[in-house]
Amino acid sequence: MGIKRETLLIGVLCLFAAVPAFADQEWLIAQTDKDQYSTGQDMEISGFVMNDGLPQITIKIYDPENDVVGAYNVELEPDDTFTKIVSLDSPSYDQSGLYLIEFQYGDQTDDLFFEVVGAPKQAPTPISQPGSAPEVLLVTTDKGTYHDNDFVTISGLVSDIDEPTILIGIFDPDNFPAGFYTPKINSDQEFEVSFLAKSGINFKKTGTYTIKANYGTSKITTTFGFADQPLAKTIPNDNIPAPPITPPPQIILNPTPVDAPKPADTTKVIPKIQKSAQISQPAIVPTKQSIPQDTPQPIPVIQNSKPTTQNEPDLTPKEKEIGEVLNKITLDCDGSSYTDSIVQLRSSSIIF
Repeated sequence: MGIKRETLLIGVLCLFAAVPAFADQEWLIAQTDKDQYSTGQDMEISGFVMNDGLPQITIKIYDPENDVVGAYNVELEPDDTFTKIVSLDSPSYDQSGLYLIEFQYGDQTDDLFFEVVGAPKQAPTPISQPGSAPEVLLVTTDKGTYHDNDFVTISGLVSDIDEPTILIGIFDPDNFPAGFYTPKINSDQEFEVSFLAKSGINFKKTGTYTIKANYGTSKITTTFGFADQPLAKTIPNDNIPAPPITPPPQIILNPTPVDAPKPADTTKVIPKIQKSAQISQPAIVPTKQSIPQDTPQPIPVIQNSKPTTQNEPDLTPKEKEIGEVLNKITLDCDGSSYTDSIVQLRSSSIIF
């Protein structure tokens, strides 16, 4: 088997040595049957893959403006050779110049050039509006940005059905081809294709990718983004303190007047008065009793002391001072609630 493979390889090398359009790498030997073609001719591409392993090789053809005009998946023969015949038809090959053939086998690539002499340009023939050529009207993606292991879905619309499929090319941020697809057009003139985005495989760079859709003589482009990892989700900040809550104004029931007299301090020591001293005709001092609204209080009773037959002793200066204070308090009170205050001399206290 090894001798047969070596003999075949020597024959392929001898055959390719006479052809100018030639690609030679460690893994590939490829050629075209001529180095120059005219629009409308057929071109035969043949080759031999040394590092076998995959069942097919991808062939892409670019025009002088680096636009894709053909993309093919070619099956390898049992002896690892391949052949592909391409028709250089108008309008894809009308432009004169050098065209590029790119071979892709797994992660290995190689290319070669060939020349096309375009047909002389003629005056365009007027075409009526109803018979206008079909064209692609819309190309869109289901997302604006994709990440590793996301499915990219591309859909669109054509004006009319001419060819059953449409050519979709994906180009990376450096305008290098990243993939080609030929989805079918349904009866509603719509198409859709979906594929897996793998970082380092078909998406080797992050950034903006370009989609070029070619149908007939028309072409339309759009873009989408690719990133290795999804963007971090924004987490709301729950640690922001809430604005302070202003308490409602307090309503104070029965406020105490500012100018109200302070109650007498009962903790003061009252001078002792002689036990034998009694007041036969005590002074009637009207007082106003402050009754809280929440606590029921007994109704004050006005009592008149009976006169005594005992002689009234003289009051000391201290007793006169106390009487003046009581009279002053009486003058500030409401006259509707007076009571008689009987001053009795008992040991060291005065009872009101």
